[in-house]
Amino acid sequence: MRSRNGQGGEIQPPDSAAERVRRNPVTGTVTVIAPERRYRPGAESRAEERAPTCPFCAGHEALTPPELDAFRVAGSAADGPGWQVRVVPNKYPAIPGGHEVIVHSPDHERDLEELPPDAAAAVLRMYQRRIEYHLRAGARAVTIICNHGASAGASLDHPHSQVFALPLVPPQLLAELRNVEHHRRHRDACLVCAEAEQAIAAGRQVFSDTLVAWVPLAPRWPFETWLAPSSHEADLRAADPAHVAAALQRLLVAVDRATGAAPRNFWLHTAPAGAHSTFHWHIEVAPRTSTAAGFEFSTGMTIVDIRPEEAAHRLRAALPPTRDQRR
Repeated sequence: MRSRNGQGGEIQPPDSAAERVRRNPVTGTVTVIAPERRYRPGAESRAEERAPTCPFCAGHEALTPPELDAFRVAGSAADGPGWQVRVVPNKYPAIPGGHEVIVHSPDHERDLEELPPDAAAAVLRMYQRRIEYHLRAGARAVTIICNHGASAGASLDHPHSQVFALPLVPPQLLAELRNVEHHRRHRDACLVCAEAEQAIAAGRQVFSDTLVAWVPLAPRWPFETWLAPSSHEADLRAADPAHVAAALQRLLVAVDRATGAAPRNFWLHTAPAGAHSTFHWHIEVAPRTSTAAGFEFSTGMTIVDIRPEEAAHRLRAALPPTRDQRR
């Protein structure tokens, strides 16, 4: 596949995941080389080519690559209306064959936290299906992300998530794996379980039920929050999607209220390929209320201007009632 370079010439992007994913031997950081990403919607060099209609809305299915998976009304045909959740290849992939878009619903205006419970649970079920598919197909790890707001990286307004099936375990997930396995060897306990329990004891919990949400002791962003099952569970595929969806919706509402609807990202870390029973899956929510600058880039450290305990207090105050409380 060839793509234009913006000056009338052509470039030949790396054509395999192995060539695209490169590690800096000095810093250990990993970079994905994906030249065609500059032509995605919202990218500066593509501003004049933005589509006047949303390719993720029902009735516009021909504007996307052919769908890979979907939850559909009985009798509806692929690549046409009648879907509830739809998966298509990313048109400007970072990883060839391993970069997908999960369109949450046909509704352009409803974010994940605003969907009806069954519709939100369907999104989480699709997360599980795509993780299962890619791990069976040979991916080392599968990461799912959701960008909300242009400054958080969303190139289209229609609510959607992205799936990355990776040929390696990415550094952040690898660091978590090493830390939880070290803790298990030396303490015979789960590190994420211990962190959640410590957060509850220290007043940094946001809520605690089937899933627990808390502000980390050392957050990287103001109002950063983690969500994980309260009982040890390594893999999202084993979770009840309805319970996860309800907790995630509640947390996202609180984050939006506490931050004035700041742009945000969330991502899922679940166990990679192989036996990693020591891992504990979790979702990390990162509101973008501040901007990284030279200090952060030069040191790998962050400066956060609100105490985690205060952030947790404000998030608790912003929580919507549970469904049981509304009855």
